[in-house]
Amino acid sequence: MMDEKNQILEATIKNLEKTYGISTIMKLYKYINFFLHYIYKAFFLFLIFSFLNGCLMPTSHIAISPYAKLSEIKTIAIWKFGDAGGFKNSGDIATIAIANSLMEQGFKIIPYTKLRDIISIEIGYREGMSLEAGMLTPKVLSRIREETGADAILIGNVITAWCNMMWTPPCWIECSFQLIDIHSGEIVISGNVSDDGYSLQSAAQQVGEELAKKLRKLMKSKK
Repeated sequence: MMDEKNQILEATIKNLEKTYGISTIMKLYKYINFFLHYIYKAFFLFLIFSFLNGCLMPTSHIAISPYAKLSEIKTIAIWKFGDAGGFKNSGDIATIAIANSLMEQGFKIIPYTKLRDIISIEIGYREGMSLEAGMLTPKVLSRIREETGADAILIGNVITAWCNMMWTPPCWIECSFQLIDIHSGEIVISGNVSDDGYSLQSAAQQVGEELAKKLRKLMKSKK
């Protein structure tokens, strides 16, 4: 098939050479080759992106402590998730989506601003600060419990977040999280959840819904 196409192309070039001259036809030939080279290259890249797009699948990996008293967790204080590198405000987007999904599943949510005021007094607060389990001493946990009535604290980070219009859907977000018992300070549930969407907000909403449903299911199974 390629030999036949080459023969047709060569015959066409010879006819054009007679009409327009060799130098003009040689330039045209070079331009055609240059154009075809990049067409093949673009098609090859398209195949790679299509393959990778099929490899990125929504995931959720959740581990639970065998000693967790999950049935007692009804009120959750949530700390703002840390931003993914290179995607400012991805932590805010994830935090809002997860908080909304938890409320839809029947959990009472203590907003980040309330928790921030307590952390500012007990630990010291700086903008964009990530909260780690080791920072939640018995004194801090006691203060949070007394002032908010929370049964647990949810902390986490956005691991990756991006949007690329060559993908379908074009946006992706992955979050890691820890749910800490307010009484014991133990990490009762931890894991990571990822999903895609047509905007970072919709991807975060998918992650929030998956996380909230998993938590609610675990609470019911532990009754």
